[in-house]
Amino acid sequence: VRTCHYPNDPRFYELCDIYGLFVMAETDVESHGFANVGDISRITDDPQWEKVYVERIVRHIHAQKNHPSIIIW
Repeated sequence: VRTCHYPNDPRFYELCDIYGLFVMAETDVESHGFANVGDISRITDDPQWEKVYVERIVRHIHAQKNHPSIIIW
């Protein structure tokens, strides 16, 4: 199961553990809505945002790290 951009309800991961579903748990770093806005800098390219992105990823991993159903982040 590929999740979509944001952490799911904790019960979702519990059910995947119970029923043996493999999960690709995407972290909360979705920022791809800039395709049609021309030559605009993306926050993902700005070093000032690096700490925020890393903190979101680490927070998500720590919250879900004990679920054997998650096989990739």
